[in-house]
Amino acid sequence: MYAVWPGKYRSDLFLIDDIDDYEKALGIQHDPVRTGLQDHEHRISWQLSPDDQHSAASYVFVDTTLDCGCEIKDLKAFARQAREQLGWDVATTGGVSTSVRFGADGERQGLNYTLRIRRKSLG
Repeated sequence: MYAVWPGKYRSDLFLIDDIDDYEKALGIQHDPVRTGLQDHEHRISWQLSPDDQHSAASYVFVDTTLDCGCEIKDLKAFARQAREQLGWDVATTGGVSTSVRFGADGERQGLNYTLRIRRKSLG
C-alpha cells in the first residue's frame, strides 16, 4: 500500500509493507499489547472523584478500576471500548492519571485511573 504525507512545499510517498502493523496503529485491528486492553467486556468499578461530587460541570473526573486485569495504555482505544460497552463519552485530549492500588498485605493489586467523562454519559 502506498501513502502520501502532504507537506507545504512537497509531499512524501511511503510504502506500507506491513498491513497488520498499519491496522493496529490506526486501531482498525485490536492490539492488546499496544493498548493494554483485551477485546472483552470490561469489569469496571468507578465513582465520581471526591473533588467532583458537587460539581455541575459537563465533564467530571471519575476514579476507575479495571477489575478484569486490563491496563489503559492507549486512552483512545479505551474510550472507544467504553463508548461501545458502557455508553461513556471519555475525554481523550487531557490524558489519564494513574495510581497503583495496594491490598491490605502490601501486595500490588492493580491500577486506578482518573478519567474525564461527560457527566450525561455516566447513566
